[in-house]
Amino acid sequence: MTAKATNGLPRADHAMAPLLRAALESTAEGVLVVDTNGTVLTSNRRFAELFGARPEDVRTGTPSSELAFIVDAVRDPAAYWAGLRDIRDRPQDEGLDTFELKDGRVLERYSRPLVIEARSAGRCWSYRDITERKRAEERLRESEVRFRLIAENVGDLVAMLDPQGRRLYNSPSYGTLFSPDDIQLGSDSFREIHPDDRERVKRIFEQTVSTGVGQRTEFRFLLKDGSVRHIESEGRVICDTSGKVSKVVVVSRDITERKNAQQRESMEHGVTRVLAEAETLAEAIPRIIETICETLGWDCGARWAMDEKRKAIHCVETWNIATPAVSNFIDHMRSLAFVPGHLGLVRHVWLSGEPKWIADVSREGGFLRAEKAAKAGLHGAFAFPIRAGSVTLGVLEFFSREVRQPDAPLLQMVRVIGSQIGQFMARKQAEENLLYVATHDTLTGLPNRYLFNQRFAHAINQSQRYRRQLALLFMDLDNFKPINDTLGHTFGDQLLVEVGRRLKKCLRDSDTVARFGGDEFVALIEEFGSPADVASVAQKMLDVISRPFRIERRKCHVTASIGISLFPDDGQNLTTLLNNADTAIYKAKQQGRNSYVFHSDEINPQLLQQTGVEPGAQRSTLAQK
Repeated sequence: MTAKATNGLPRADHAMAPLLRAALESTAEGVLVVDTNGTVLTSNRRFAELFGARPEDVRTGTPSSELAFIVDAVRDPAAYWAGLRDIRDRPQDEGLDTFELKDGRVLERYSRPLVIEARSAGRCWSYRDITERKRAEERLRESEVRFRLIAENVGDLVAMLDPQGRRLYNSPSYGTLFSPDDIQLGSDSFREIHPDDRERVKRIFEQTVSTGVGQRTEFRFLLKDGSVRHIESEGRVICDTSGKVSKVVVVSRDITERKNAQQRESMEHGVTRVLAEAETLAEAIPRIIETICETLGWDCGARWAMDEKRKAIHCVETWNIATPAVSNFIDHMRSLAFVPGHLGLVRHVWLSGEPKWIADVSREGGFLRAEKAAKAGLHGAFAFPIRAGSVTLGVLEFFSREVRQPDAPLLQMVRVIGSQIGQFMARKQAEENLLYVATHDTLTGLPNRYLFNQRFAHAINQSQRYRRQLALLFMDLDNFKPINDTLGHTFGDQLLVEVGRRLKKCLRDSDTVARFGGDEFVALIEEFGSPADVASVAQKMLDVISRPFRIERRKCHVTASIGISLFPDDGQNLTTLLNNADTAIYKAKQQGRNSYVFHSDEINPQLLQQTGVEPGAQRSTLAQK
C-alpha cells in the first residue's frame, strides 16, 4: 500500500523522491504546485528565478497569495490575481494566460487540475518566459502592417503567392486592371497573363521557387475587354524556419505608357530613316507601312489613294503579317473602292484631315468591314491622313488583333508624320514631273532625244555583252508640211499626238519610240531574230499610220517613210546608225513613200527573196478632207 501524507496527497517512496525532484528541476519552465486551498505544496528553482526571487523564498505550506515577490515583480498585480481567481473558480478547467513583469518580460501562465484517485487535489502551474516569442510576433505583426501599408498605398501591383503561384494577397492597385472575381484569393495568378507569354513566366516563377533567387521579367496582361497592358515584374521569396520557400512576393508595375513611348520613338526614327533613304515613292511607302506595323506591333497596314478616273479611294500598297486570315483580309481590301458617299474610317480621315482611332472595330457601328475583320481576328484600328499643306494626298490605315485603347500621343505624332510623308510625296512628285519634262516630248508624251539616248546606251551595252543585234527605225511623215500649212499648226500638232499614240500601241513594252522633233520619230527594237522581224515591225508602223485620222471633225490620210539601220552591221554608235537610217529614208521616199528601206543594200534583196515583197513596194497617196 501507498502511504498517505496528512494533507491527503500520496507520499512518494523514499527512493523515488530524488528522481522526481531532479525531473522537476530539469524543466525550463517554472513549476508551482498548490493544494485546493492555494497552499504551496512544492516548486522548482526556475519558478523563483522567473520572478527574481530565491528558491528559499518559496516554502512549502505557505499560501501562494502571500508570495510577496510575485506582487513586487508583476506590472499589474490586480490583473494577475484576478486571473488567478478566475481559474480557481473553475477547478476542473485548464487555464492559459499571459502577464507582464515590471522589467518588461512577458510570462505565459498555464495551469491544469491536479487529480488524484479521481478527486481534485489542487492545481499545477507552469510559467514560461515568452518575451522573445512575443517580440518576434510583434515584429512580424508590425512587418505585416508595414507591408500592407506600403502595398496598399503605392501604384505598383503587389501580390503574395504560394509556391504553386496561387494568390494569397493582392494589393488594391490590382483593382485598376481586374475585377475582384478575376483575382480571388487562391486563384491561379498566371491566368491573366497573355497566352503568348504565360509559359515563359511560369518557368521563371518555378526557377525563383527552386533557387530562391528572384528574376525581373516583362510580359503582358490580357484584360477582359481584349486590351493588353505591358508589365514589368520581379519576385522575392520568403522562407520558413527550415529555409524552404513558403511564399513569393511579386512586385509588378504597368509599363504600358513607357513601352508605347519607346515604340513611338522607334517608329518615328524608322519612318524618318526611310524618307531619307528612299529614292522613289514606290520604294518609300511600303517600307513606311512595314516600319509602323513592326515598331508599334500592328498586324497589317495599307495606303489609300484617290483614283481620279473613278473618283473613288482605293487601296494602293499594303503590308501584313504572314497569316492566312490577315492575308485574306488584305486581299479583300485591295478589291475595295470607297466612293464619296461612304463614311467609313478611311473616308472620314480623308474628309476631316484628322487621325481617327477605333478601339474595337467589331463594336463600331457602321464599320462596313467589321465582318471581314472579325474573320481575320482583327480588332483595333487607326488611320491618319497624308497631307501636303491643306491637301490630302492619301490615308494610311492600320489594324491589330488586339483591342487597343486610343493612344493620344501617337495620334499627335502621326499628324506630324503624315505631313512629313506628304512633303516627301510632293517633293518626289515634283522631281518626277521635272524628270518627265526633261526626258519626254511635251507634245506627244513620248521619250525625247535625251531619254532615247540613255536607253540606246543601255541597249547597246546589253547587245555587245550578249552579242545581239539592235534595229533603229527612223520615220517621218510624208508630205506633213502641206497639212500643217493648210490646216494649221494646231491641227498638225493633234495629228502628231495621234501618230505618237498609234506608234506606241503597235510596239512592244520593251521597245522604245521617241519623237526627235517635227514629224520625225525613231523606234529602237531589241531582241529580234532576223531582219525579217524588223521588217514586220516597220510594216506594222506603216499600216497603223496609213489608217485615216479624224481630227477636229476632219478625216485625214497620211503616210510615212521609214529608214532602218542595224547594229552592228550599219554602225557601232548612235550617230552612225541615225545617219544611216536617215539615208535609208530618202531611198524610201525616192521609191514613192509609204515604205521602209534598210540601209544595207544586201538586206533588201534578201527580204524580197524571203517574202516575195520588195521593201517600199506599197504606195499610197496623200488625201485630206
